[in-house]
Amino acid sequence: MLTNYKSQTVMYLSSLLVLLSCGKKPSDALVEPDKKPNQKLTKATTKAVSNLLWADEFDGTSLDTSKWIYETGNGCPSLCGWGNNEKQYYTTATENVKVTNGKLNLTVKYKPNYQGSGSSFTSGKISTATKFSWLYGRFEARIKVPEGLGMWPAFWMLPKDKAYGGWPTSGEIDIMEYRGDIQNKIGGTLHYGNGWPNNQNDGTSYYLPTGNFSDQFHVFSVEWEPGIIRFYVDDVLFKTETKTPNSLSPASNNEVKWPWDKDFYILLNFAVGGWYTGNPTTADIINGDTNYTRTMEVDYVRVYGIIPLNNTLQFMGSNGKYISAQNTSSMICNVSTPGNAEKFTIIDAGSGKVALKYNGKYVSSENGTGAMTCTRSTIGNWEKFDYIVNNDGTISLKGNNGKYVSTDGGTNPMICNRTNIGNWEKFKIDN
Repeated sequence: MLTNYKSQTVMYLSSLLVLLSCGKKPSDALVEPDKKPNQKLTKATTKAVSNLLWADEFDGTSLDTSKWIYETGNGCPSLCGWGNNEKQYYTTATENVKVTNGKLNLTVKYKPNYQGSGSSFTSGKISTATKFSWLYGRFEARIKVPEGLGMWPAFWMLPKDKAYGGWPTSGEIDIMEYRGDIQNKIGGTLHYGNGWPNNQNDGTSYYLPTGNFSDQFHVFSVEWEPGIIRFYVDDVLFKTETKTPNSLSPASNNEVKWPWDKDFYILLNFAVGGWYTGNPTTADIINGDTNYTRTMEVDYVRVYGIIPLNNTLQFMGSNGKYISAQNTSSMICNVSTPGNAEKFTIIDAGSGKVALKYNGKYVSSENGTGAMTCTRSTIGNWEKFDYIVNNDGTISLKGNNGKYVSTDGGTNPMICNRTNIGNWEKFKIDN
C-alpha cells in the first residue's frame, strides 16, 4: 500500500529525514495526474488454478480471528501517519471493522483528535500476518470502494519474514490501491530495492472502460508464480512483471531486485488522506459533514494454487536435492546442482491434468508399478498428473492411478505409489 513517488515539498522532505533517523520506512509519494492513458485491454485468459488454498467469505457475524488479526493505531510514536501523513487511527471497534450480511465492512468515521491521538478519523485494518502466508498463487478479493476526497482503500501483501532486509528490500505487492476522488482508476504496484531514497517501485494504473469503481463490486487479483506476477481487474490483465534483466527499474547499491520468492501475507485496510491522495486537509475531506463516514465493502478473499502451464521448472525434494531425468529410464531425486536434465516444462494435458516434459519426452508414472521414467513420446494416462498446491507452498503430483509421486528420500528411484502426502511427496519449485 505504501506507494513510492517523488517528493514535492520541502516540508515533506523534512518529515522524511525525521523518519529516516528513526530507521522506519517512508513513502515518497507524489500524486499521479488524473490523465487517462490510451488503454486498450481485453478480457484475459487467467492461469489455470489448482485447488482453493484458503478463503474467507465473511458469512459469519464477526471477524474470524483464526484467519485475521486486527492492526491498530496510527503509527505513533515511531511512524506517525504510517509514513504517508495519513489521518486515520485503526481500531478493533465494530463501527470500524464489522462482518455483516456476508461482507466485511471497513468503515472510516470522522473522530477529531481521536482519544487525544491527533488522528482525525477512525478506520479498520486487518491482516493474516501471524495466521497465514503463502508462496505463489492467485490472490483475489471482490471489493466495492467508496467515493470521496482522501479515501484510500487497499488490498495488498507484505513478506512474512524480512529475509532480505527492511522495507522495501523484502518486497511488497499492492494488488489494489484506490483514490476516492479519481473514481475510475486503481493502481497495482510492486515495491522493492534499498531503503529511501534508493527504493524502487513499478506501478501501473487501470482505468474502467465505463463507470466508476464506487458503482459496484469488482474483483481485484494477482497471479504470482516463480519469476512472474500478473495484475488483473475483473480478469482483465493490465500489468505483468517478470524476473528478467531490465524488467524492473534499474538496480542500485546491490539491492535485491526480485524478492518475491518468500512467503507473503494479505492486508486489507482503509486509509484516509496522505500523500497518495493529494494530502487533503481534514476540512476538505469532510466538507462540513461532522457525521462523515465511508465504507469499503469486501465480499470475499480467496487464495488459489496456480498451475504454471508452459513454465520450465525445477523440482526440489524435501532432501534438498532435485528431480533428475539424467537416467531417463529410472528417475531419481538426488542432484545437488540443477542442470538441463533437472528442468521440466509443465504441459497442459487436458481436463485439469498436466504432463512434465524434458528433452522432447514425457515423464511417466508407470502406473505406480515401477520406477518413474522420462521416455514417452506422447501423453497417455500414465503421463498425466494432478498438480496439487499444498498449504505450505509446496506442490505434489498425483498420478492417474490415484497415488502420489514420491522421491523415496532420494535413495531409490522415484515411484508413484503413495496413498498420502508426506515430506517425500512434497516439492519446492523454482525456475
